Amino acid sequence: MSTQITTARSQEFTTRVEHLVQQVGSRLRECVETGSHTGKQAVPVDQIGTVTAVVKQGRHADLPTVEVPHARRWVLPTTYQFRDFIDNPDTLRMLWEPNNRYARAFANALGRAVDDEIITAFDASSTTGEAGSGSESFASSQEIGTATLGMTVTKLRQAMETFRAAEVSDDEEFYCVMASDQIEDLMSETQVVSFDYNSNKVLVDGKITGFMGFNFKHSERLGTSGGDRKVMAWAKSGMYLGLWEDMKTPIDWLPEKQSWQVAGTLDCGATRLELQKVVRLLCSE
Repeated sequence: MSTQITTARSQEFTTRVEHLVQQVGSRLRECVETGSHTGKQAVPVDQIGTVTAVVKQGRHADLPTVEVPHARRWVLPTTYQFRDFIDNPDTLRMLWEPNNRYARAFANALGRAVDDEIITAFDASSTTGEAGSGSESFASSQEIGTATLGMTVTKLRQAMETFRAAEVSDDEEFYCVMASDQIEDLMSETQVVSFDYNSNKVLVDGKITGFMGFNFKHSERLGTSGGDRKVMAWAKSGMYLGLWEDMKTPIDWLPEKQSWQVAGTLDCGATRLELQKVVRLLCSE
């Protein structure tokens, strides 16, 4: 028997390639207003405030003058840029083509970056003023407390009550983003899952898609405050995503390196447009 036959043995490697568990793309981008911009900062909207009607002062009296309040929100971009290389000899020795899969991984990362920008802007200080020199902090009036409890129907009701008390239109699209713990909390609430309380089906394929006027979004990227999860509820017109350059994942051949370059780029920023259209709900983990 030849002792050299082992040199003819082949090595088999899988052609199946899977991405590890991760959030795929952005989950919140479609839930906020968006626009395109250029320059170092931009104004997504100029705002006109509330005026009060004045009773006529008497016969032939001059019309009184009222000051119409103006406000301005600013959005500032953050630039994301990164890359990786794939040597050409490596592609020749692989049973699967890595370029497109790398690009998909980069696109997922950029989508998560978009969500992080939006999540940060929910309760961050918003840049205001004629030239962007002012700021508006998140107010305690927009927070639902009782953090010793998880997510409850009562908290959702209080959030919607806060919107209505501020005269946020019922025609708005309302959203609520929460982590898996809070979704599980709601799954145990009889008012959510029982047909006795709902004319429409709330559970779809075992998932809660919406309830009490809110469209639910799931994210494990939400921040915490004192160890409590910050669940956010908002009207779509109350949040804004500005895009200086939308996400790109170009694949380029670099002759000087004899390698493929897969890159990811994104230039964007988010801001809260109206304080009264965002509510923070503190929930125990």
